[in-house]
Amino acid sequence: LRAASLREWFRRKRSCPKCQANLNDADQVCGLKEGSPIAHRILLRIRVRCPLGGQGCRWTGDYSEVQNHLTNSSEHLGTDEANDSDLKHASDTNSRTAGANASALKDQGNAKFELKQYRDAIELYTKAISVGGDTGDLVASCYNNRAAALFMLKQFRACVESCERAIVLNPQYVKAHIRRGKALVELGEFARAADLLSNTEIARSSDEMKLEHDRVVGLTN
Repeated sequence: LRAASLREWFRRKRSCPKCQANLNDADQVCGLKEGSPIAHRILLRIRVRCPLGGQGCRWTGDYSEVQNHLTNSSEHLGTDEANDSDLKHASDTNSRTAGANASALKDQGNAKFELKQYRDAIELYTKAISVGGDTGDLVASCYNNRAAALFMLKQFRACVESCERAIVLNPQYVKAHIRRGKALVELGEFARAADLLSNTEIARSSDEMKLEHDRVVGLTN
């Protein structure tokens, strides 16, 4: 309580507002700053949270800054910059969680693939894709692995589509390019397979794709 408030209290009731001890002399009443300057300085340096934290305010600061904080509406309500920072932090956290979940599902799919349980693998890869969010390379890998399982089930058109989704996310994904070419060959689309294996930027720098291109061309001769 401020000194003026204490004196007003003392005029009405001669006892300490905190401990209720009797006070016989108004001179016994003073503010902390006057009564104990050292204690007052310590109090002002104590770190506190906003008294209205229950309403969502995350502010923390020195006790001496509380009044200024409460009367500064832009700070108390949160600036757009602060809100943007909170949203970015939440988004980053969600992305990391999504990535971890997708990675776990992908690993389960890989285990099913190794056991030649291709339908189960496809289901797990699809789930990984759905929870993967914007984790591009991871989701691209799931699309490519799903394409591999589809290829083993001779679902070549679906395999091509899954490869193309992987390539959209990662245009440099050599395995997806090659698997798409293999699936197109199985569909009898030799010309398209050869074209896609040669007329892209990645094709011109990948020895693996050049070898696959030559193999496809050899099948048509």
